[in-house]
Amino acid sequence: MPLADLSPDSDFFALLTESYMRLVGAALPHPHLGPAWLYGHAPYARAGTRYRRRPRFIYANKTAQRCFEHSWDEIISTPSRLSTEAPNQAERG
Repeated sequence: MPLADLSPDSDFFALLTESYMRLVGAALPHPHLGPAWLYGHAPYARAGTRYRRRPRFIYANKTAQRCFEHSWDEIISTPSRLSTEAPNQAERG
């Protein structure tokens, strides 16, 4: 079952920007432009995963979709381990 489209969700956007700050140590570029800009217009790829027993992508902006060459539905149904080369997949779950 596909996950909900989180692209316009302001709560999810806050989670993305906060996790980026925590993990990278810098602010996500242009957070003041909001979730619609990040999803549809940001010139950089941004993806998010849900960490469970089998992690899956739950978000990928349009730039990430172009980079992965997959649609929204294809990306959010992909286990995150498949986003890396075969020798590195085990560490991704």
